[in-house]
Amino acid sequence: MRSSANYNKKHVLGDRIAALDLAKGIAIFFVIWMHCLQYCSEITFTSSIYRFIYAFHMPLFIIISGYLYSNKLKKRTLKTNIIRQFKRLMVPNVLWGFFLGCITQEFGISGILNSFWFLYTLFVVSMIYEFAAICIKNVIISTIIVSIVILLLPGFEYIKFATPFFGIGLCFGNINLKNIKPNRYAIIASILFSIILYIFLWRGDEYIYLTKNPSIWCYSILEVRAYVLRILVGSAISLSIILVLHKIQDAFNLNILKRFSTSSLGLYVSHLFILLFIIAISDLFQNSVFHHSSLICEIITLILALILSLVLNRGIEQIKQVKYINHIF
Repeated sequence: MRSSANYNKKHVLGDRIAALDLAKGIAIFFVIWMHCLQYCSEITFTSSIYRFIYAFHMPLFIIISGYLYSNKLKKRTLKTNIIRQFKRLMVPNVLWGFFLGCITQEFGISGILNSFWFLYTLFVVSMIYEFAAICIKNVIISTIIVSIVILLLPGFEYIKFATPFFGIGLCFGNINLKNIKPNRYAIIASILFSIILYIFLWRGDEYIYLTKNPSIWCYSILEVRAYVLRILVGSAISLSIILVLHKIQDAFNLNILKRFSTSSLGLYVSHLFILLFIIAISDLFQNSVFHHSSLICEIITLILALILSLVLNRGIEQIKQVKYINHIF
């Protein structure tokens, strides 16, 4: 039987965990695939695969981000974290948002930031937990309080959406997830729990794009239900994926997913520019089976997403060798 020390040495490289890298690689690929389906067809939430992946792919990303940030929250100063997060998230957000605005002709602050909403959302949420940590030392209590208090604010839908998932990631970082070995019974239980939640409770209209978050001042039962289910379903499926990857990472060669993970920022911003070009020539797809067959559309966009991911990842790996521009990728 292998020792815990040997196990950790093999699967944890520095502060990185192989299963999280794999999960992040899967998440960015799903982002690209779903954007291909969204921009290149008329089939979105009518597609069962679209509804399923949208139930967890952004929560998975945010939970991983929260987990990875937990170590920085504990070891670095507030000033250091603010500066590093700003450079890592806001600089690419503003820069790439401006470039995209030159194409879409949206030059307002809202247009520039919302083009890559995930980046500024992560920055704001990480700063919220930074300041919360000054007053509340217990990260579980902090997550609960912050996730409730944030509902007092009008608007800020993406920040409200991301706050509980980021906190969940912080909670797992606090209990040292890297030392947990994969357990088949835990994996089976998490998968079954996820399936039950998804089949019996998830309808597809709970996603943030379709049903906004509740506000403490003004809410409906539908919004409260959607908010709670987003957290439950998104977290359950995300954690199941991480556990499964933790278990099978030795059985398969999954290096390409790890490479997607390390290039996730570049993949996130660059694929949108490619898709804008595809939209420009979208007349080629009018009145074709590409618009009317869900299965064919899903297969075509899957192939397109795979090609985009592989080609862009190769280019990004080369660009990241350049010293002065590698931080924006």
